[in-house]
Amino acid sequence: MHFLKKLFEFFLPRSALHIARINWQEKRMTLDLIKRDIKLRYLGSLFGGYWNFIHPLAMIIIFTAVFSQVMKVRLGSGAGTSGNYFSYTIYLCSALLPWNAFLETVSRGTRTFLENSWLIKKMSFPMELLHTVVAGSAAITFLIAFSLYLLVIFAVGFGVSWPIICLPLIFCIQTVFAIGLGMFFSILNVFFRDIEQVIGILFQVWFWLTPIVYLQDLLPERFKIVLYGNPLFYFAEMYHDVVFRQAWPHWPTMAAMAVLSVLVFFLGASFMCRFKNDVPDEI
Repeated sequence: MHFLKKLFEFFLPRSALHIARINWQEKRMTLDLIKRDIKLRYLGSLFGGYWNFIHPLAMIIIFTAVFSQVMKVRLGSGAGTSGNYFSYTIYLCSALLPWNAFLETVSRGTRTFLENSWLIKKMSFPMELLHTVVAGSAAITFLIAFSLYLLVIFAVGFGVSWPIICLPLIFCIQTVFAIGLGMFFSILNVFFRDIEQVIGILFQVWFWLTPIVYLQDLLPERFKIVLYGNPLFYFAEMYHDVVFRQAWPHWPTMAAMAVLSVLVFFLGASFMCRFKNDVPDEI
């Protein structure tokens, strides 16, 4: 066991290993903080936690009504339901729901140190848990939204097939990528408070550089080079594959995204561990 531990430490950067160890040791606290975060989100509202169901359901219903009934947008699908009235909504939501989770993880992760300054200033609190809490809360919101989305898929007769079992793995890879970015930006945001505003603008541009509301085939060839340098393009296409096209994801692409996500996580962890001791003084 000692040899395996040394081997594990050799292949993982020390900072990433430290964050993983803290989260494992304090897993009970992390789970409690995730529950607290979800409860506080709608504290004092009439429907409370039910808004976690109402918001995504309302979004899906609105998209379905607008694109299938008003605009009458139709797409062919890999499932053989060409011309299905609800095909565009299914295409859109298959990548939009994971995008919302990604956006929440990074944007909330960017400001998590400032929002939780009262916790960080307590010497005994491990700030390494905060990004996991944000990601866990976003993942639960995504799980609720995607469950409702699946009900809609079955209700309109679209259906799913075996490739959808890859979706949790794709989402986990995406979450690792998002946590890495969140750790990096959260440190920058402590020292440069404009970072949060810059991230907001960045995500608006990033959204439209990702084929979520449009098909990549509609873009002129000279613009597609921008897509190929966008990591979220590959995530969006994998979601489209397993949900809308009902096809297995491109395995080399998934492997490449996994490697990239781990590298971004390592870099974010190293950056955070390098400057975390300065955070309490700056907030």
